[in-house]
Amino acid sequence: MPSAKNSAGKRIFAEICSMAIENGAVNLGQGYPDFGPPEHVLEALSNVARSDNPLLHQYCRVFGHIPLVEALGTLYSRVYDRKVNPLTEILVPIGGYGGLVCAIESVVKPGDEVLIFEPFFDCYKEMVETVGGIPIFIPLHPPEPPDPLRQLDSDNWTFSEEYILSHIRPNTKAVLLNSPSNPLGKLFSKSELEIIRDVCIEFDLTCISDEVYEWIVFDERKHMKIAAMEGMWERTLTIGSAGKAFSATGWKLGWIIGPEDLMERCQKVFQRCYYRCPTPIQEAVARSLEIEIRNLDTSDSYFVTLSKDLQRKRDWVVKTLLEIGMKPVIPRAGYFLLVEISTFLKNRRPCHITDHEAEDLQFTKWAIKEKKFGAIPASLFFDSERQNIGQKYIRLCFAKKDSTLEAAIDILMNLGNHSTKHHPN
Repeated sequence: MPSAKNSAGKRIFAEICSMAIENGAVNLGQGYPDFGPPEHVLEALSNVARSDNPLLHQYCRVFGHIPLVEALGTLYSRVYDRKVNPLTEILVPIGGYGGLVCAIESVVKPGDEVLIFEPFFDCYKEMVETVGGIPIFIPLHPPEPPDPLRQLDSDNWTFSEEYILSHIRPNTKAVLLNSPSNPLGKLFSKSELEIIRDVCIEFDLTCISDEVYEWIVFDERKHMKIAAMEGMWERTLTIGSAGKAFSATGWKLGWIIGPEDLMERCQKVFQRCYYRCPTPIQEAVARSLEIEIRNLDTSDSYFVTLSKDLQRKRDWVVKTLLEIGMKPVIPRAGYFLLVEISTFLKNRRPCHITDHEAEDLQFTKWAIKEKKFGAIPASLFFDSERQNIGQKYIRLCFAKKDSTLEAAIDILMNLGNHSTKHHPN
């Protein structure tokens, strides 16, 4: 069963979100865009809604609307450089979250241990524990000792191969990988993925790879799929998200891609829990993907333009944070960045912050109530043994409209006793 710590984390999340709404805060804590999908995606949904084909409003194939799985098969056959069978190797669940539920429940049995990289998307622990599994956390360590003159970078948060090997036991069943990661924005490197691959193969582990931010990558980096590495296709379930790809998180549509034997187990869980996803949304995503496939890797691709725009927003926020004395951990992908606040608080410590509650939580509550600025305390993304690391950080989401970021930056500049306003390039 989920631990009391998980329940407390959920309560804190809910409390912070409610506080931000009640206080009218500029909220960079919410992990979704406050802008809409691109025009061709909206047009696809509108056309589906007005279609004279009545079947687009009725039940479709249980494991995924045929036009959608065919589009996904075309797209990912190119990505993996192998034929992906749309009928046997793709499942369409309720969002990436639903995909994780299906993958974890299909792989993990009571008493099985699952390796999870930390910091981690807060739901991973609860998902594993709900099915009787045991999460084993593999810490991504920031550089020690920190160099005060060096910019913090998610690339430099890495893990120890020896630590992983020392935590493999007979009941270790799976590795839960998140690249690009939430909350760190880490894009795992080829050498890191090779270590994970070798561990999976040597100890016959299944890899559940959460890649919902795969299309949002910065600094001319390339996202690498662990399932595309030699020896990994047959042991990997990869999770994707239409909501993240098209800035439409409320559509709640995702996909799982993997070998037929693992997918059959996912299908059983899906059929019992969800049964089907909405046909109109699947049809709209299928039409949108067909356009993206034609434009893939060109300047006309939304995946390309979204990454460029979010990189610009990231750089804008990072520049401001550095100028006021906070230390952002540069993300290389995704929506989020961690911000080290302990150094900032040494010189500007709000008088009410005490030793009776986690520093990141106290700072977040103070920022919401007193400064109308919303963030998420990063300790929620760490297990209890290493929450002392998380308490040094807050998480911000920069996938916001420029007007939202400008309002947030005005507040941040005031926090740092600066008066100069900065605008994006």
